Amino acid sequence: MSFFDLPLGVQLRSSLDAGKPEDIAAAVGVIEGKVWSGTLRPDQVDEILAELQRQRQVQHVIDIADAATAVGSITTSGRRRYCQMLIESGALHAGELACAELLDLAEDAEERGEALGLLGRIRKQRYVTSRRSEDLIGAIAAYQFAYAGGGDPLWHGINLLALTTRAHRDGILVPQPVDTDALTRTLLDEVRQTAPELQEIWERTTEVEALVALGDKASVDEAVSVAQKLASSKSVRPFELESLRRQLADIWELEPHHPVLVAIAAQKLQLGAKALVELPDSAGQLEKIFGTALPVGYKHLMRGLECAESVGKITDASDEPWGTGFLLRGNLIHPDFGDGLVLATNAHVCSPEVGVGKLLPSEAKAVFDVTKSVDGEQLVLTGFECLWSSPPSVCDVTILRFTGPEPVLKGQLDVAVSPQPVTEGAYVYVIGHPAGGGIKFSIRGNDLLAYDADMFKVHYTAPTEGGSSGSPVFNQAWQLMAVHHAGDSKMHRLDDPSATYQANEGITIKGIREEYSKNGK
Repeated sequence: MSFFDLPLGVQLRSSLDAGKPEDIAAAVGVIEGKVWSGTLRPDQVDEILAELQRQRQVQHVIDIADAATAVGSITTSGRRRYCQMLIESGALHAGELACAELLDLAEDAEERGEALGLLGRIRKQRYVTSRRSEDLIGAIAAYQFAYAGGGDPLWHGINLLALTTRAHRDGILVPQPVDTDALTRTLLDEVRQTAPELQEIWERTTEVEALVALGDKASVDEAVSVAQKLASSKSVRPFELESLRRQLADIWELEPHHPVLVAIAAQKLQLGAKALVELPDSAGQLEKIFGTALPVGYKHLMRGLECAESVGKITDASDEPWGTGFLLRGNLIHPDFGDGLVLATNAHVCSPEVGVGKLLPSEAKAVFDVTKSVDGEQLVLTGFECLWSSPPSVCDVTILRFTGPEPVLKGQLDVAVSPQPVTEGAYVYVIGHPAGGGIKFSIRGNDLLAYDADMFKVHYTAPTEGGSSGSPVFNQAWQLMAVHHAGDSKMHRLDDPSATYQANEGITIKGIREEYSKNGK
């Protein structure tokens, strides 16, 4: 029986679908206990690790795999996932030790190739950070052994090509020289043995890199065409495009405005409900993600990045994250709030009523990833006073005034004059701090689903997680239209309450204004 046919499996999947970190952690805690007790079979553990990895639950994969390794309930593929997530978490030394063990246990060329590829990835990542020649030489050696030993010819071959080319460019002597021209042609020939419409994702990414390696204008133009088709494919996932983008930027050192990177970035924004783009710590690094001349509207994209300056993480005094909040002019909600900046969030995150929110206003902090304070440090707002709060059962919104000077925002938020119509292809944007992490964008494909009869609530499919509570919801013109407050895999439809669907819910700015006008004064 599959683990996900069991009640605990159903609970885990439901928690993952709902995106509630505390529920996920509770389910994982029970699972971890069963792993330690030997209750779960190795194949069931592998199912769990695969699902958690797919959902990007990095630390939970590490915790369960660590327990399974200790009690001998882990498969070869489980060990591989363990290595991958250690690398993802930045624990490169631990990942290297786990990969070395995986290599020792390998029983055939495929398993050895997988382990060597992961070792190569670790050393490649170290080189990007350290610029130590021994890291690059070690990465090349790992991929070289894997390629020669009958491992995945495309994965190992393209990394061998990219890293050897980088070594030549950086003036680093490779102990065992590689004929990069011949390798490039071999990889292209290998890929082109399969018709384009039948190629797997990694075959297309290999083709893009090999064409970039050729370097002439015709090859680059062809790489752009392949990248555009790849990025617009229904089967491609955001992390696959991000892996290609990172390889082209970090190893091939393409400039942000290189047409291949522009093609990837332009299409990445249109991936759909699971497309997330994470902002860097410094606004000065923004071009590294999006390029400088996106054909889908550079100014439009930059307006979104300006909106991100207004969005912060709501924490307590010990920096424990509880939700998201955002800055806007008070009179955009109601003239009573004045024309100064106020902070809006959910009442279930922060409320003056004891037991309603996770925090009282006096306990809350707002920490901003992008925006700096007047003294150039990271902006942190405290000393909140509640101007108005509507309980979770009504608007689920709290409007706060803060002490200290107002931050300077390049582009302050605008509020939509009227609700955006629900039409075919209509979508929304959400900016927040899902899972209490760094600021993230939910970009295109986030379908606008429905409003209720009073235009008070709105449903949409934008991907959100715990920690997104209080995030601003924008229409297609980057105008504030709602405050996000809830999500469910079985949300009752606004247009047919007898039916359910997977949706997120926001309270419209129109609804918040009307509630304050009726009951707020």
